[in-house]
Amino acid sequence: MIEKLFLSESAPQIREALGRLGETLTGAPEGRGWALYHQYREEGILTPLLTFRGSGLEVAMVDERGTDPGFPLKRYDLMFLLRRGAFSELSPDEYEEILNSLEERWPEEVALERRYARLIGTDPGDLLGVYGYFRLTGWLDRPRRVWFEVPEEAVRGRVGQVFVLQELEVYTDPEVPLRRLNRHLRRKRLVAWVMDTHPAALRLGRSLPPLFEVYELRLRRLGGQLSQSPWSIAFNQNAFFLESLGGWRVRRKEEPAIVL
Repeated sequence: MIEKLFLSESAPQIREALGRLGETLTGAPEGRGWALYHQYREEGILTPLLTFRGSGLEVAMVDERGTDPGFPLKRYDLMFLLRRGAFSELSPDEYEEILNSLEERWPEEVALERRYARLIGTDPGDLLGVYGYFRLTGWLDRPRRVWFEVPEEAVRGRVGQVFVLQELEVYTDPEVPLRRLNRHLRRKRLVAWVMDTHPAALRLGRSLPPLFEVYELRLRRLGGQLSQSPWSIAFNQNAFFLESLGGWRVRRKEEPAIVL
């Protein structure tokens, strides 16, 4: 059988497939989804939509509680550690010294830790790595309150949409020293979504799962004063999911905040 000399026109099928790709990745209708795909690619924030890994904020931790006889180096969710842990920060050099001291007894575990517990890169597409190194000595009876802070101008005009955020910091009450963590967070460019609504009200209003990762955010005005009402912030895949829900309404300044 002689093959056809000319191939059939495949451009319509390719265009249709690409349209479905934009819709699948963004959750928006075909035309809007394709436009968003191009926008995300130009802004360098497409990576979180193309992977299921690296969506959370992770830290490397030395477990010194003395309750586990196994390998003492672990990776933990940053927010859980800040809320519940009795800890202190470690420098990368201090963490490397601990790795060296454990290498003879646990060579395979140390090799994996050296590979996966590297400090995360600062680009929005850098999703794998840790945000800092910590020494855990125990768990608190009562959790701390934890929130993020960012300059007001960093989110101006971007409320309710996915964008690249920089100059982020995190704080706790009661306060704990987080100098190294915040130094790296300020440099890190994160794919984020923000809304002028309390996280609890946002979860309730959109029927989000109780453990959905949306956090409290405070805006720093000029002069250092914080916004009176808490905002919400989400990162990476969760940011895209919240934007895809649509129907967000930015609260006017004269509207009263919801107190929970």
